[in-house]
Amino acid sequence: MAAAVAAEDYALAASIRDELNSLREGDALLAATARLADAVRLEDYAEAAKLRDLISQLTPEKIHTTSDEVTDGVRVTASSRFVAERSDPENESFFFAYSITIANESVNVVQLIDRTWVITDETGAVETVEGPGVIGQQPVLLPGQTFEYASACPLRTPRGKMRGKYGFVKLITQTAEQYLDPNSEGLETPDEPLVSKSKRGEKKNNKNPLFDDDVPGVTFLKQPSDARFAVKVAEFGLDAEADDA
Repeated sequence: MAAAVAAEDYALAASIRDELNSLREGDALLAATARLADAVRLEDYAEAAKLRDLISQLTPEKIHTTSDEVTDGVRVTASSRFVAERSDPENESFFFAYSITIANESVNVVQLIDRTWVITDETGAVETVEGPGVIGQQPVLLPGQTFEYASACPLRTPRGKMRGKYGFVKLITQTAEQYLDPNSEGLETPDEPLVSKSKRGEKKNNKNPLFDDDVPGVTFLKQPSDARFAVKVAEFGLDAEADDA
């Protein structure tokens, strides 16, 4: 409009002015922003404060497409991105990929057993997904180890969010001798024979069918009675218009 006025094209300037006024009236956020500028210019600070709060309410909340949460020493970091080439907005199909990093920052050996996801689209529709493991695996993590994987989520709206939890168990080590010790916490019968500790040339006198005397002893993992715990996946956004999309 300033250029039209400078060129003394007042008809064009009037047309632009009317178009801007129409846009302001039809867009509550734009109208409030314009009124705020007027209030500040007129030094009406009480009105400016009200308009500032209104603008804050009208401004769409920014969706954070990453999250980070630690539960019982297990850290879960999540991030999502929009995959345009696998999306079809005209048919309400939006495809999002997400990456998960699970880091065992505890002193325990832990194993991921199952997962639960709660997915909410922009209309408020909620879908819950449950299942064993992740991408067909139930990884065991020693202290300091990490596990990373990627998966995907289709959505009918361009924006949404995900949150969830992983079911974990703590694991402890147990030797073959501890397994046979009646004072040691028991273990369910294994699918395959374990091995007992014996020396070469030593007379075989082990009568337990679960063990093979020809192989040196081993240490295996078992679940203690209080093994189960849940690990939170903090909410992260799915946004087709995110800066990193």
